[in-house]
Amino acid sequence: MRIGGFGVRSRHECNSPIRCRIAKEQGATGSSLGPNVGVGVFDSYDQRATHRAAYHERVRAGPLESRYDRVVESTFHLTREGESTMLMAVNDPSTVREIRSERSKKGLDKYDEVWDGVIVVMPLPNDEHQDIVTALAIVLAAAIGWPTPHRLRSGINLSDRVKGWKKNYREPDFAVFLDTNPAKNCETHWVGGPDFLVEIVSPDDQTRDKLPFYEKVGTREVLVIDRDPWKLELYKLVEGKLNLIGTAKPGNGKPLPSDVLPVTFSLKAGDPRPKLVVRKVGSSEEWKI
Repeated sequence: MRIGGFGVRSRHECNSPIRCRIAKEQGATGSSLGPNVGVGVFDSYDQRATHRAAYHERVRAGPLESRYDRVVESTFHLTREGESTMLMAVNDPSTVREIRSERSKKGLDKYDEVWDGVIVVMPLPNDEHQDIVTALAIVLAAAIGWPTPHRLRSGINLSDRVKGWKKNYREPDFAVFLDTNPAKNCETHWVGGPDFLVEIVSPDDQTRDKLPFYEKVGTREVLVIDRDPWKLELYKLVEGKLNLIGTAKPGNGKPLPSDVLPVTFSLKAGDPRPKLVVRKVGSSEEWKI
C-alpha cells in the first residue's frame, strides 16, 4: 500500500473540503493531517500516480497566488514493508520559508529540484551513488578521448527555459553535450537536452518520473542505473519519445549499445555488488565500475 499526501490552499479555501474531494475523485479515501494537508490511501502505484498527476495539474492551474513559493513537496520513507511512502505538500508560506531556510543552512537543498513550480526534495546520494558518478565521468572521458570539445558534466541544473529556470529544472547525475548540440549553457543552468544522460536510482527518488521532462527538452539517450535490484535501462529518443530499447541485469542480457557515445553498458555479477562494465566499441578496452 502507498500513501499519497497533498494540500490545496488559496486565500478563500484554506480549509476547503476540496482536499478530500480530490482524493475521492481518484478513488482514494481522504483524511486530514492538519488544516493544510490532506491524505489519500491508495491500493496501487498506478492509482497513486493518477492522483498525483491530477494534483499537479490543479497546482499548475491555481488559484495559488505564487505556486513556486507556496508549495513544497517532499517524499518521506515511512517503512520498507510494502514500499510505503508519503508525499506531503506544505502550503503555508511561513512554514515553506522555514523549511527552505533550514535546509539551505545545512546544505541539504543542493539536490532539490523544481517540477513545474513544485519543489521536490530528493534523497541525498549515498557514498556508492557518488562513487559510480565519479568513476563513470572518468571512464567516459577516457572512452571519448581527453581533451575533447564535448562537454561532460556532473550534477547540472537542466531546464526548459532561459529566464525563470528555477521554476522548472531537474538535476541529472551526469550528462554529455556533444560539440554539435545546440543546448545553451547559461552558466547557472543548461537549456536543452543533453545527448547522453545518466540517472542513478536512489530509494523513492522518482527517477522515472523525470523521463517526460527529459523527453520534452530533447535528450537523445538516458541510462538509468537501478540498484534495488541491480538493472540497467537504456532509453532512446525516437520521434520525440523516449523509448526503452533495452535492459541488462547482472550476467543476463546483451550489452546495451549507445548511439551517442562509442561504448556499450552491461552489468557483471560481483561481491559485494555487481560491476557496471563500460566497453569501448571497436576496441578491447573496458572498465569495471
